[in-house]
Amino acid sequence: MLATYQVVDFLTLNVGVANTADTSGAINARSPRAESKKAYLASVAITAPESTGVLAGSALYLGILHGDSSFGSETEDHLYAGATIATPVEGLRLGASFDYVDDPVVGGKDGYAAGLYASFKATDKLGLHLRAEYAKDAGLVAYAGPGAANPSKVGAVTATVQYDLWENVISRLEARWDHSLSGSGVYGGGGHKNDYLLAANLIYKF
Repeated sequence: MLATYQVVDFLTLNVGVANTADTSGAINARSPRAESKKAYLASVAITAPESTGVLAGSALYLGILHGDSSFGSETEDHLYAGATIATPVEGLRLGASFDYVDDPVVGGKDGYAAGLYASFKATDKLGLHLRAEYAKDAGLVAYAGPGAANPSKVGAVTATVQYDLWENVISRLEARWDHSLSGSGVYGGGGHKNDYLLAANLIYKF
């Protein structure tokens, strides 16, 4: 359940409540927690008005989520900050994001991920996108796939070429490079520090 309130033209507030998980990962389970146990979330969005010139339309997002950890009986917190930034260059937008998780169950460890984004609309149909990411593991997330050891730190770069073929139809070519920064090889069965992906997508938007 989510409630949204437009305070003024440039400021929006959101608050919400959602089902949470138990130690088995079951959503809203009766045991070992009460079914009434919930997760709570809140966020704020600030949009730059027209009076800010070339920055008009830029936005800052801040959010927090508090709920039970599916790894134990304690609660955990997720914090998020993100921004989209307009530029003087026509068609070019920049972005950044930061996610942080504080989970006291897994040895009191915390984890975070940061990303930088660039998007350039070359024509009405052609878009070019670049994304760079860095993440530090909290012991909760598998970067290398099921059954593989996790690198404690990982970086990734993704480049995307997107073309709108027809109305509601998108074609996309994407190349991604993942790199273990923890000094251990975890990809390809555990012997490699690098992993590469080349993907082609054809998407229909309903």
